[in-house]
Amino acid sequence: MIMMLFSMLPMGVAVALFEMAAFGNNPFSSMGMALSAFTGVSFGTMTLIINIVLFVVQLSLGRHLFNIGTVINMVVVGYIAEFTLRLFPFSPDMTGRIILLIVSVLVLSLGASLYFTADLGVAPYDAMAFIIQKYSKLPYWISRVMTDVVCVAVCIAFGGVFGIGTVISAFCLGPFISFFNKYVSEKIIAAGEKTN
Repeated sequence: MIMMLFSMLPMGVAVALFEMAAFGNNPFSSMGMALSAFTGVSFGTMTLIINIVLFVVQLSLGRHLFNIGTVINMVVVGYIAEFTLRLFPFSPDMTGRIILLIVSVLVLSLGASLYFTADLGVAPYDAMAFIIQKYSKLPYWISRVMTDVVCVAVCIAFGGVFGIGTVISAFCLGPFISFFNKYVSEKIIAAGEKTN
């Protein structure tokens, strides 16, 4: 539970860092921001709406991925990102933007890894990759790339900001999440089990 709750902060902050870097946000957030700008609905609320729609799919095809963490992620992460952007509304120079991009990819991957490994439910969007993996037998990282590419397509269709940061995160989040699963998150769980 502690790991799951802690994971919300880096995921929300990472989304904001992507936006500050201004190279294009991670695929899911890019889609959310494009739809937010198109409809006039705030980003946090739009993220919640998208997650509710995907939640229906999750309950139909991946009910085993639902738990308390599903609901918390649906509601919290988008608003953490929105709050962080309001708290730190600055535009860094090119060097700062590059650093923010690198940090945002790593922080988001770590946060997602902690969240998945805590095994207290999966957010509706993240569940899509696991559902594809289950029914197609493809590796997780390929399934994740597939869902991210769909988000990028929707982002472009609604006139959203698309950039190198979007491409990097679309192809790097899956592999980095797998890396953090193996070398960080699973070790934390193993250490916790030993102390119990």
